Amino acid sequence: METLLLFCSILSIILGIIQLFFPRLVDSVERYLDQLFHITEHNTISFRRIIGLILIIVGVVLIYSARKNHFILSI
Repeated sequence: METLLLFCSILSIILGIIQLFFPRLVDSVERYLDQLFHITEHNTISFRRIIGLILIIVGVVLIYSARKNHFILSI
């Protein structure tokens, strides 16, 4: 359980950093997946930076929770 918690927190932080600081990379991946799965164009509002911050916060909270419950001793 603690390994899964640690994995989710690190993954959340990494995805948040990618969304926050590398939006062009996310655009490239999004365009590739649109072409791969033949997704039609849609006009959605992009909240990538906000979602990136939320992912980073979730990751930090998960790590804090794991430390508080003594799942992680070395961080």
